[in-house]
Amino acid sequence: MFLFDCLQLILHEIKFSNVNSTVRFIWCLFIPVLLFSCKNGCNNSTTENKDDSPVVVQSDPLISDSITPISLADTLGKDELGKDSIKFANLFQREANRLMRAEKDKDYNSIASFVPPEIISKTYKGKDNYIARLKQKDANAILYDRIICGPARRIAPAVDDQGYSTGWYCLMPVRSFRTIGGKKGYDERWLGGQASIDGKQVYFLDVTGLPREIVIQVMPDLVRFILDKEAGVLAQ
Repeated sequence: MFLFDCLQLILHEIKFSNVNSTVRFIWCLFIPVLLFSCKNGCNNSTTENKDDSPVVVQSDPLISDSITPISLADTLGKDELGKDSIKFANLFQREANRLMRAEKDKDYNSIASFVPPEIISKTYKGKDNYIARLKQKDANAILYDRIICGPARRIAPAVDDQGYSTGWYCLMPVRSFRTIGGKKGYDERWLGGQASIDGKQVYFLDVTGLPREIVIQVMPDLVRFILDKEAGVLAQ
């Protein structure tokens, strides 16, 4: 704004002052040069302060280290079921990322926190026994380069007879990437997830190839609302 005020003053002086024609001609040449310089200067200043680099969110399980959870901003304009679906999809992915990091880092206490309590208490007779079994199993297990879970294959609420949601469930693929003898590959398994309706607790269960009768003892609604709709996950 300061520059244009100056230009207006200069033009006024040229028009109404007694300067000769030669001076007026010089000023007429100078003004376009000044405007051109200002334009370039302003453009350069804007370019230097503007960051046009794209924001890259990597969620390809074949190359990423974890899956980026769906944005909660996507709930705008959706009904209550749609909003809850996105909210719990976000929750399942965040917790699955935590579990995969725990598996990779051999953080057994964190792993145990995702196991349904009835498995810890009934099958392993306590957390210490469960962790001891994990350590024994890992002693001869493949060391994976990366363990990636997600994105969710299916997500749905468990609905009671009155139509109210009593919890949310999901099915998520897990890819464990390995390098053996210089050759790369990965193993795949399936996790069923269960979240309390308040979202404060999430449990996961490896359902790969398990009989329906076994899974239904631990997560009956996972079977009813998720696994019965997915072929090739449970044992036939």
